[in-house]
Amino acid sequence: MKTDSNIEQKKAHEIERERYYRNLYRKDRFIAQLIKLAGYGVIASILAIIFFLVYQSFPLAKDAKIKELFTMPLPSPENKVLLTGTDEYKDVFYTLNARGKIAFFRREENKLIEQQRLPLHDNEKILTVSRGALNRELFAVGTDS
Repeated sequence: MKTDSNIEQKKAHEIERERYYRNLYRKDRFIAQLIKLAGYGVIASILAIIFFLVYQSFPLAKDAKIKELFTMPLPSPENKVLLTGTDEYKDVFYTLNARGKIAFFRREENKLIEQQRLPLHDNEKILTVSRGALNRELFAVGTDS
């Protein structure tokens, strides 16, 4: 009788071990598929990055084009333009001349929209102009007094 119970215990143990290994094999296959899918995802993301870089750098291979955005008459030599600039949307264009006059032009209509003067003393002339930050339209002027 002892041998029959040992045999039944061994069979039960083998069945339990077989069920365990079958479950383990199923999980192993699932994880292998998941790892394979993640690998394909990494390859796809690297290809997407390469495509994006090629797409962004493609215009550098083309010839440069110059497009006229705005024209204005040249001022007299005593009122020479020292500084020009535009707003961030390229809609309003401005000039600063040696007498301290700032003229604002609308690019689309090609016409003067406003003029302002810097608070200079009588007969004071601007000798030098320096632009501040590139992303903000700040400038400093140096005068002869």
